[in-house]
Amino acid sequence: MYAAYEAEAQRLLAEAEGDPDPERFDRIARRYPVARLAPSAWLEAADRYRARGEDQNEILSLEEGLAAAQETLPSDDPVFGELAGRLITALIEKERLVLAEQRLAWVRAGQPSLVLRSGGTILDTSALAAQIRTRLGERARRARIGPELGAVETLPGWTIARPIDRSTSGRLTDRVMLEGAEGQHALFALNDRGGLE
Repeated sequence: MYAAYEAEAQRLLAEAEGDPDPERFDRIARRYPVARLAPSAWLEAADRYRARGEDQNEILSLEEGLAAAQETLPSDDPVFGELAGRLITALIEKERLVLAEQRLAWVRAGQPSLVLRSGGTILDTSALAAQIRTRLGERARRARIGPELGAVETLPGWTIARPIDRSTSGRLTDRVMLEGAEGQHALFALNDRGGLE
């Protein structure tokens, strides 16, 4: 019954080939959401959004394509792996590391046989996980306490502000929020010389 729609989606994709307009592929994917070619249409849209520098639309297209692939493609289909791999690498490139970690965990738990790809190159999920963990660790690095105090800079009248959120995720240690004696707040950062500004 859906064969006519599949054929129409295939015809529209063939006509759109070479068109730099991502919206054309977006419309095809939305018009035929359960067609086996819908994930490919989303991937084509993502390619074109990337070429135009529209990062958010690229990621949205990859997300939509991955959702469509989950419904329409077997896990050994290269398009499925390309969508997942490209989404995770795009999220890493855009420093959306927590979301990249979540998508990678979803792949590992729900689609363990899925081979991640980016630009046709097979990706190592363990290496991706390590890269994400390392970058998240750099982001949430904690100050180290050692035997030497080093240079000290005092700011009379200022104290460290009490945090509203006490979670440690994403907390930067090269900046500090200070509170003045009159209740004013200021964000100080380390300068090139190791002092505050």
